[in-house]
Amino acid sequence: MKKAMLLFSACLFSISTMAAANAAEKTQAQKPINQWTCQDFLMLDENFQPTAVGFAEGITKKDKVVDPTLDVQGIAQVVPVLVQECKKSPKDNFVNKVKTNLTDKK
Repeated sequence: MKKAMLLFSACLFSISTMAAANAAEKTQAQKPINQWTCQDFLMLDENFQPTAVGFAEGITKKDKVVDPTLDVQGIAQVVPVLVQECKKSPKDNFVNKVKTNLTDKK
């Protein structure tokens, strides 16, 4: 009986943990990129981080896309720098951090 109760508790904990993780991912997915913090960026799978940087690069202060061209080499170079910078200050605005670091690389 104790084993069954322990197993039930473990399953219940696992389900609640997965539900909380799914809720966090859904919240992040619905948040516009111009409202992301560095922490949101760091939560992404590292394979998707360059894509997020590409989107953030194209956003202006008025949330419009300025230039439809994508600087793939610049993005590849700046992603590791952004990861380090975002770890230092996870509450900073992600788009501002991208603009600052891409401007420094050009």
